[in-house]
Amino acid sequence: MEIIKKIKQNYFLIGILVLAAVLRLYHLDYQSIWIDEIITMKETDPGLSFKDSYEIMCVWENNPVMYYFLIKIIGIVFGHTTFVVRLVSALFGIFGVYLFYIIGKEIENKRVGLIAAFLASVNYFFILYSQEARLYIMLIFLTIFSFYRLIRFLKENTLTNALIYGVSLALMINSHFFGLFLLVSQVVILFVFLFEIEKKERKKYIIHSATAGVLAISIWYYFCWELFKIASEIKTFWIPPPSTEVITGIFKEFFGNSEALVFLTTILTIFYFIKLFTKRHKSVNIRSNSSLFAFIILICWILVTIFIPYIRSYLKLPMLTSRYLIVVLPAIILLLAISIENIKNSLVKNIILFLFVTASITDLFIVKKNYTEIRKTQFREITNKIKTKNKGKDKIVSSWGWHLSYFFNTDPKKDIVILKSLEEFINEIKSTNSRDSFWYVDGHFKPYSLSAEAETYLNNNFILVDNLEYYDTWARYYVPKASEEDLIILNINEFEPLKSDNSINILLFSNSTTSSKLISLEPGNYRLAIKTRSIPEKPINGENAHLTITLSGRKIASYFLTEKEDTTNYFQFDISKKQDYKVEITFDNDLVLNDADRNALVFSVVIEKIKK
Repeated sequence: MEIIKKIKQNYFLIGILVLAAVLRLYHLDYQSIWIDEIITMKETDPGLSFKDSYEIMCVWENNPVMYYFLIKIIGIVFGHTTFVVRLVSALFGIFGVYLFYIIGKEIENKRVGLIAAFLASVNYFFILYSQEARLYIMLIFLTIFSFYRLIRFLKENTLTNALIYGVSLALMINSHFFGLFLLVSQVVILFVFLFEIEKKERKKYIIHSATAGVLAISIWYYFCWELFKIASEIKTFWIPPPSTEVITGIFKEFFGNSEALVFLTTILTIFYFIKLFTKRHKSVNIRSNSSLFAFIILICWILVTIFIPYIRSYLKLPMLTSRYLIVVLPAIILLLAISIENIKNSLVKNIILFLFVTASITDLFIVKKNYTEIRKTQFREITNKIKTKNKGKDKIVSSWGWHLSYFFNTDPKKDIVILKSLEEFINEIKSTNSRDSFWYVDGHFKPYSLSAEAETYLNNNFILVDNLEYYDTWARYYVPKASEEDLIILNINEFEPLKSDNSINILLFSNSTTSSKLISLEPGNYRLAIKTRSIPEKPINGENAHLTITLSGRKIASYFLTEKEDTTNYFQFDISKKQDYKVEITFDNDLVLNDADRNALVFSVVIEKIKK
């Protein structure tokens, strides 16, 4: 009965949490992991010792190790998969929504808590990072928790609250180095409230505040100092120098660059300050005035946290990016929740809240198609395809060699993929004169690019056998050109039954099979090159001609032809024993529809022996 009573009392909150869970768990592993997520997976691999993982983090990360060691331990227990790691983020996101309710209730009232949780549950930025194998949503969770414990400490100055606050502060600054800017903002808040404390209580307030700070900094120093020194020595970074509209751009990103949401948030922010500046405050004591109390907390949270990296970005190293400044988004959400709560007319209040949530859901599902449209580099899909095709275990090369080794490795200490650009690899082949088949994979804003000299060498010495393209990534499979003695050119006129086009090409105009004369093949690796075209020029019922190619009954290829041009397709196969074989070509989807007749043209058939 007690549970039913609790549910009835909190059905709005439960509904919000269910909505948050659905939006964060649905299609959780739909998108491939991108570069930064691959780094997470590689450095937290359970196959590595904690020492090995830490050494990798010193190279690839500019963040404390807490998140990564947590993921490593979870991977050991539950399995090291992208789904499990993303599930950790999703859970932080769901419980983070609950924390919005808790801190909103603490800073103002229960209604503000519910509104803040509702806004956070549908926020695109929070959902985005709740489905990513990175630390940012954990950072949000711990940031909110730390500010909540700060508020509790400000309201009730006890040693217990100080110690809990100190632990929460330690967790926050040990989750990301941007937590140090949040620490400064909290120091400013503590300093402001120092003057609100009665003189006889100030000594205890200072001692408790210092206790919390020393506890947090001591823990941070023990775990983070070495990594912090490495990060502080960075001279160049991937973040571009700030523009004059960098903060405005980040603010828009927080709301998915949705014009409707940006408009609503702007109006609500203006309304918040109008209400704050025009309201008659009965007490100037900050702690006894909820409006002033919330204002001091939120304004220091936002402005101090932005100001320090803003100045540092101009003076030393650019560091302004939305994923780092995500730490101020909870304060913005709370400000919006207070603004909505300040609307006196309940009908207007409900309409504004409805518009905000509707705009968020519309942007998420219809505009961005967050759950149905690929938007992350498909390294997972293209590497899976290569694994199925790379039967000969040829070399795999990529400018992302260290990262992509994750998808191929059984041993996390070895990198399977060669770390070189295509240009570098071609130059190496030229200098060593060792020509072997190889795959080259690239992507994440890196298109195919070669100098004219390297392109000429590649075309003269290699054949492009396979070309894969996925979202923001591509792969090419090259094999060395065969010498004349390794070529077996099959005479088109000798195929039986002969269905030729003026004795030049094979014309397959009905479902049938045509076979070559017997050819003798030695054991080894071979490649079949067949030049074909589908006719007519437009597919019938959306489908072109389909051919199946067998070698004395053994299938070596099955594919649909293209109708646009004479295209050569390459298919590899192995011969285990010497004997005579014949190539059989089967056309199996003949169709006549509305005076259109689907046929297949075969221009040439060549078998090449591949030298390994």
